[in-house]
Amino acid sequence: MRTLADRFPNRAAAAEKAGISVSTLQNWIDGKYAPSFESIAHLAQAAGIRVEWIATGRGPMEADVSSARQQQAMGAAPPPAVAPLNADEDLDALESRLDTADAEQLEQARRDLLAIAGNDRLSPATRARADMLLDVRFGDEAAAQRRAAVERVVSDDIRDLGRRLQASEREAAWRPPPLVRAMLKELLYSHPGIGDDEITSLLRAMKAELVPEPRDPAQGP
Repeated sequence: MRTLADRFPNRAAAAEKAGISVSTLQNWIDGKYAPSFESIAHLAQAAGIRVEWIATGRGPMEADVSSARQQQAMGAAPPPAVAPLNADEDLDALESRLDTADAEQLEQARRDLLAIAGNDRLSPATRARADMLLDVRFGDEAAAQRRAAVERVVSDDIRDLGRRLQASEREAAWRPPPLVRAMLKELLYSHPGIGDDEITSLLRAMKAELVPEPRDPAQGP
């Protein structure tokens, strides 16, 4: 984790990229808490370090950014923004107050939710959660329409991700166990910038770690 953090100008810049507070990042560096693999992968991608190197220590550390730059030059969409930590905390606090709020507090909560849902600097997941609360709690038709549109896009993205993962599994000649595969799909969905070749390389590295080499019968038991 220190290697990743040191790739940024300072701890604040690294924490901002990871969508966490500086204190949380420092706790990770000091070993007080263990970050999720998704958090590590997101920070690695922002730092230009290969996810495979993080997972296995194999291959070059530096990521090949030429393909990402080429996609950007061709107008490809950038990876989704990460919600700052306080945005999710605000949503938690808002949701917990809705059942006991009076009319004035409900109106303020509605305005706060609209601000979060309309903030394009936040992650799609955070904005979708705000839209869900606006739809369910306040009957906001615009929020309901945005939710429906997001669900259609997410369904298409998940199907496309499934096809990409299956193609990489065929290339690597290995399909990971169900739990590992589910975690991998979640990681890939959260980090759309990971290319097909990198997915295949990651699968091969995971296979080498998880699948024992076949024993040579000539060597005996």
